[in-house]
Amino acid sequence: MTMKTKKAAVLLLGASIALAACSNAKNEPSPSPTAAAPSPQASASVQPSGAAPPAETGGADNAGSGAEAGAVRYFGEWKVTGDVASTPVSAGPDESLIGQEASFSKESARFGDAETANPVYEEKSLTAEQFAQDYRMQLSDLGIEGESAQTVEIKDFAGPSGMFFIKDDSTLLMILDGVFYELSRA
Repeated sequence: MTMKTKKAAVLLLGASIALAACSNAKNEPSPSPTAAAPSPQASASVQPSGAAPPAETGGADNAGSGAEAGAVRYFGEWKVTGDVASTPVSAGPDESLIGQEASFSKESARFGDAETANPVYEEKSLTAEQFAQDYRMQLSDLGIEGESAQTVEIKDFAGPSGMFFIKDDSTLLMILDGVFYELSRA
């Protein structure tokens, strides 16, 4: 090989490596406890370090949750009461989850025996169109009426599913292996 050929080969190899590195950086998924995390439209993090919850989550009636007025609407004690719906690709309902208890607060997030101290909750609004694209079903299949749904992702959650949907003040919907489970206030 001539010197010009060697230089051209080295430059070509360097350019290929640089392009591959840039390509991989764009395609790497962000870390998420759930494989089916929806793409966010709007989000807000709720920090457990004593900071007040974001304005859009305050003011919900948490009667029976043991929380003070104006607290985050999904904080409190919950119990899995059944499965609601399944995505086209699912493992089928896991009956052993029925009756499991969950608890969400600034200090901890717990589902069954799995617990995470000082959890970070990230709230997102998911449009009906995004939901249909991500899950291949409609929000109405879950009993959620309207053009969007509120989701909450618990960062680095040790439990079986680190994401849930807020159906209303007394009902959450957790997705696990393509099955949506209903959690009711305990």
